[in-house]
Amino acid sequence: MGFTKVINDILKNDESLVGVIPVNPENDDIFHSMEDGIILCKLINTIQEGCIDFRAVNTKKNLNIYMVKENLNLALNAAKGIGIRIPGITPNAFIEKKPHLILAVVWQIMRQCLTHSIDLLHCPELIRLANEGEDFGVL
Repeated sequence: MGFTKVINDILKNDESLVGVIPVNPENDDIFHSMEDGIILCKLINTIQEGCIDFRAVNTKKNLNIYMVKENLNLALNAAKGIGIRIPGITPNAFIEKKPHLILAVVWQIMRQCLTHSIDLLHCPELIRLANEGEDFGVL
């Protein structure tokens, strides 16, 4: 699964996820790894650093259902805050491991992760796409 490979690549150097990353792309481990909300929070922070204050994330082992829901609510609210549309998706979608809902959220996060650095600063060759006489102002 492509999503799993991107997640593994983005989070491969995160020491707090040793034993969780890499996620096996050949089975449904992605759904199990997302259920506590920690990976979701980390992915959202790669889109906009500091969006989620990790002091508020429950990261210890054996989280109870309330801690898991806190993490997932934190991640989903942060996702909404950075422009990811997740209508009707609640923490229960992750807890119950509903693939179509989890993949809908993960797809939008992956899209943001992969495209957030496409700008003139990081990709100056984009200037070739400008129309004649187009002004970009201050870069």
